[in-house]
Amino acid sequence: MQIKALLACLAVATALNVKLSATEFPGVPHGWIASPAVGVQYQAGYDSEMQAAFLSSQSASDQLGALTQTVDVQPYLNRHLTLYIEARNDGFEGKAEFFLQAKGGGSTHSTSANIEAKPGVWQKLHIAMGVETANGFKSPLKTLELGVVARGKGRIWFRNAALESQSLEAARKLYEQPIHSKLPDQEAGSALNNLEFKP
Repeated sequence: MQIKALLACLAVATALNVKLSATEFPGVPHGWIASPAVGVQYQAGYDSEMQAAFLSSQSASDQLGALTQTVDVQPYLNRHLTLYIEARNDGFEGKAEFFLQAKGGGSTHSTSANIEAKPGVWQKLHIAMGVETANGFKSPLKTLELGVVARGKGRIWFRNAALESQSLEAARKLYEQPIHSKLPDQEAGSALNNLEFKP
């Protein structure tokens, strides 16, 4: 089962502290929830030339700018989830990441990855986690949340998010014992050599 969350934006009239280009439209993308700092320290919008949403801040801030979605976790219990996203960071000063987490009853299953600064480069990123519950026990988990979060100064773009769900059994087969473990033992040499593979 694959659920795609394609980033699109509703262009809304808002009071802005920054000048936007002709291809940029302010507002929170439809279906996404903005953190309280968005609209204050951070700006959210959609760039039609980039075909991507963005989060930006003109000044450094300790507040978190985020766009998230939260859904019922039940369809994802005892499943292996992989979140894909394309992101671009042209030098955001601070930290930017995307994340996936399941929460409830005091328990949290989560994973995240940094959106590294690579000017001009769209990065295809993914993170994965299993939402596994103990046999015979009702899961305390209630919600599944995913999104992008930033703290600092600058701008990040992101697009084409997709959440893939597969059985835990299928996921385990992808991480079976690697084939190199089946090689026969060899006698040890005194040192490594010819790592350039020259004839």
